[in-house]
This record gives sequence, structure tokens and C-alpha cells, in this order.
Amino acid sequence: LNLNIIYKSIGNIRSNEIYKECPFIVSNVSPDNDDQTGEYLVNIIDNTTFSIADKKSKAAKPKTYHFGDIVKTSSCSFNVYKYDSIFNSQTLKALKSTSYEFEIVKMGKLLKDISKKIVLDDVGKASVIDVTLSTPTPKKGVDFINTLMKDYINIGVIDQGVTATQTINFIDDQLLKKQNELSTAEDLLKNFKQTNGAIELSDEARNYFDAINKLDVQISGLQLEEKTLDYIRDYVVANKTVVIGISALNISDPMLNSNLGVYNKLLQERDANLNQYHENAPGISDLDILISSTKKTILDNIKTNYQDRDMKIKTFQKQGEEAKAKLKDIPGAEFDYLKLQRNFTVSQNIFNYLQQKQAEAEIAKAAIVPDQEIVDHARAGSEPTYPDTNTNYLIALIASLIIPSVIIYLRIYFNNTIQSRSMLEGLTNIPILGTVGHN
Repeated sequence: LNLNIIYKSIGNIRSNEIYKECPFIVSNVSPDNDDQTGEYLVNIIDNTTFSIADKKSKAAKPKTYHFGDIVKTSSCSFNVYKYDSIFNSQTLKALKSTSYEFEIVKMGKLLKDISKKIVLDDVGKASVIDVTLSTPTPKKGVDFINTLMKDYINIGVIDQGVTATQTINFIDDQLLKKQNELSTAEDLLKNFKQTNGAIELSDEARNYFDAINKLDVQISGLQLEEKTLDYIRDYVVANKTVVIGISALNISDPMLNSNLGVYNKLLQERDANLNQYHENAPGISDLDILISSTKKTILDNIKTNYQDRDMKIKTFQKQGEEAKAKLKDIPGAEFDYLKLQRNFTVSQNIFNYLQQKQAEAEIAKAAIVPDQEIVDHARAGSEPTYPDTNTNYLIALIASLIIPSVIIYLRIYFNNTIQSRSMLEGLTNIPILGTVGHN
């Protein structure tokens, strides 16, 4: 929207902002920083040239440029382009007879001023918010609100996409490790078969092998969940936003999910407030207390989840050791084959599990929809909110009655001269012989 560049037409009494109706466009302001400011006067000479002067420097003479040229001033440089739409809709004579100016303002200050004029209201009991902006340029306000709402919705989609992407990256990292383990286990099993030939397993050995394999798969799954908890714990300890979907990795803890959501929102709110307030502001301190409390709750929750998985892993390992003990009577070659086959099968199952979760995360990312939607786009009001013409007319009417009355009363009250014969007769008993007229 280039809100930091304000275009105006200069009138006899005051200058009026012209939004999207100026015959030229200023862009590529350099250096592009929030401290850049300036005011410049512009006059159209013909269809290809214009003159420009620094408004603040009274001694500066206007310089002539062609549209598209780089204009260099003492503080910055920029390009001025011709706005063909305005040139086509107005005569050159009208454009030449009008003086223009544009102002480069600080974007930070401008946005703060606009934010003070935005009003948010709940609409009934529905989850709908009415956004109102008071501005002297209705078209500009409409574009600002519509763009703001679109960006807000897009940010929500991007945030969800970041979560999905980080989840996929985490799974990819685990897949790479498991792929190396699977490749090693496959090579060892292949070499064993080439050396020892085909191995026929007894039914008893196969049953024990299947039981141990199921236990190993469960243990590996729990260990993967512990790695996810480690990932979350490291982020929380470092005061980073947790952007991994833990539910996508079978950690279905509603309390942990809820606390992570609160924690992320608090960190985002703190970052947003730091744009307006310093670190020691009361609002920031209050948020720091809430963040610290939520962090402690999350770490306690992670610890509980960890302990629960450790207990399950120890139980499964104990059951696995009992099953392994019964395999000691199996011949050596058969036992070695079962051991290699077991490592390969466990790695393959975990690898397939991770591939499934990766596919689910990819689908979830592709199916992301915004949590909010625009019910009704912004539009300008039918009547201005300021000034209040009815109130102004009423004040003017009352003032027109009171002020003359007060003036008349004061003139009479402070008048110490004789205005008429009757006034003189009332003040004295001396006979009046006659009066002389005076104009």
C-alpha cells in the first residue's frame, strides 16, 4: 500500500490528501529505513517531465526530471513514475494547473497512529469481530482494513504451515537415522544368509521371535516419543516457540497440548508488545511471570510423560529378556539368524511407521485452511463520523442567539449617557424647556 508516502493536492486554503488519484507514484526510496522523512513539492510540466523541490528548504530551486528518473536529495533518493491512469482520465491542462506535494513519513509512527484509531467490537454472541477505522481518506481506510484482514488470515495459515513443516523436518531427521540402521541391518542379514544358506526356524523359535519382535516395536515407538519430548523440552528451556505437532507423533496428552498452545501464544504476545514497550514495562513483566509459570507446568508434564514411558519400556524389556532366555536352547546359527532378523524387522517397522507419519503430516500441511475468514469486506460509511455537522449547526444556532444578546445586554449595562427625554425626566424634577435634535 506504500502508506509511508502521502500524496496531496495543494489548494488555496489547505492541502487535501489524494489517495490513488495522484498523477505520479514515488517508489524505491533509499535508504529504506523507518527514520526516513521528507516533504517535496511537485508540478507537472508535460506528459514526460515534472519539477520537484524540497518543501523544507526555502532556498532550494525546483529541478526538472523525466518520469522514471532517480531523484537525489540531500537525505535520500527515489524514483518518480508517471501514473498513466490519471493522465488518461484528466487533461494535461488540469494536471499542470494543480500543484502537488508528497510526504515521506515514518512507518512505525504511522502504524501506531492508525492502531489508535482502530476499534474492535464483538458482534453479539457470535465469534465475529467488527473492525472500524476512522480516517479522513475513506478509500485508503478500506484498503488498509481489507489488507490487514487478509494478512492476519495468511499469518495464521503460515503459522500452521510452520508447525507442519517442523513436524515433517523432525520426522525426516528420524527417518534418515532409521534408514541408516535399516540399511546396516539388511546388509548383515544378507551376508549371514549368503554365508550360512537358508535357515529353517522351528515353530517354537518363530513364536518366541514374533513375541520379541512385537515388544521391540513397542519399545522403539516409545523411544521415538521420548525423542519428541526431548525436542519439546529443549525448545521450552530455550524460550523458543514450540512448532511441532506432537499429536502427529502419537503423544496424545491433551494437557500438554493445551499448555503448549498457551505457551506459544504468550511468547507471541510478548514479542508483539516488545515493539511498543521496553523489557521492564509492567505488561512485559506480567507476561514473563505467566510464561515462567506455564514453562514450569510444561516441564513437569514432560517429566511425567517421560516417567510413564520409561516404566513401559522397562516392563517390555523385562518381558523381552524372559522371552530371550527361552531361546538359549536354540542352535547357534538359528539364534544368530533370529537376532539379525529381529534387528532388521524392528528397524523396518519403525521406518515404515515414520514414513506413514510423514505422509500424514504432508497431507495435513496440504489441507491447511485458515482458522478465520472475512465475513464482510470493509466499506466506507455513508456519512462522515467527524465532524458532527448536526452538533456543529446546533452549537452555531445557540451561539448566534446568545452572543448578540450578551453584547446588547453589556452595552446597555455599561452605558452611562442619557438616551431620551423620558430618561432625563425620570432622573430630575427640573422643568424641560425643549430639546435639540442630534444625529
